Amino acid sequence: MRMPKLLRIPSDLRNFLILILSVILVISMIFTSLAFSQKTTVKRSIPVVTYWESGDFDYLIHLKNNSLYEKPTLEPGEGVIFKRLVESINASFTYKFWCNRSSTIAGSYGLIAVLSTDLWEKEYTLLPTTTFSSEEPANNISFRIEFPINFSKFEEILSKINSETGVVARNPRIIYRCVVSIDAGKVKNVFAPELNVTLSGDIIGIENLHSHRKGVVKESKVVQKEDVKASRGLFLILDIISILALSFLLLFSEGIAEENKTLKLIRRRYSDLLVEVKNLPALEKKTKVNTLDDLIKLSDILGKPIFYRKSARGYQLAVIDDGTGYFLFVEEGESPQ
Repeated sequence: MRMPKLLRIPSDLRNFLILILSVILVISMIFTSLAFSQKTTVKRSIPVVTYWESGDFDYLIHLKNNSLYEKPTLEPGEGVIFKRLVESINASFTYKFWCNRSSTIAGSYGLIAVLSTDLWEKEYTLLPTTTFSSEEPANNISFRIEFPINFSKFEEILSKINSETGVVARNPRIIYRCVVSIDAGKVKNVFAPELNVTLSGDIIGIENLHSHRKGVVKESKVVQKEDVKASRGLFLILDIISILALSFLLLFSEGIAEENKTLKLIRRRYSDLLVEVKNLPALEKKTKVNTLDDLIKLSDILGKPIFYRKSARGYQLAVIDDGTGYFLFVEEGESPQ
């Protein structure tokens, strides 16, 4: 059954529209295929917790009576520390922890001293491992410990080892290391700030008082790629629209041939006289006329219409009267006279 044609448009325009829609459909289907070949999810490391921790050493030096410093104590940065002027050194360590999520915080800490030289190291436990915890969920915790810097004791150990080995070790120093383990929900780490005390010569150097660290805990999560989802939907819609438009043109439209310029001109001038036929009848006598005006005059005199038919090279026009045909041939593109 032949489908009814709802739309009649010039053949050239119809063919052009079909070509354009076909190209759009092919391109759209290619991009649709590419969009569906991409994954809609991806694993990414997402920050879930940020935290900050600090370890700060401090000290207070008690001085012997002396002529250099007119005060009984020295704090960090207040002067050169001469061994002969030092009565004692009291030190402290303060630890602080903060994170952006509240949780039960627990941990432990211990203090060790490492006597270090260019040849060997020896470790001493000053404070055994001690635990701590928050009583309820919190996002911060801190503690403070105090200890002496007994440099004379370590100098005695250094002298004894040098005597036993027969080799004088150089660059002696005491490293005070507080090892802190923290467990705060997703944050689990070890922080070990160090305080360096140099013993060379008659001057004590105390360095590296402050240590700070920031951290981020990340987790791998499946994240939706919204741009891929959007492109899939967009190209599917474009596919459907292109298919519907192309189907409509192919099934419910037909192309009509455009009248050429010659026929349009004749129709515009003599539309009331023209009659289109597929074939002209066989005639006993045929007479050729020279101009369209002559053919029009004959049509008026005889009271006959002008028949015309399309041929390969143009249009054949004729006035027929009692078996006699008066003919005029107008070539394609030729202006009728």
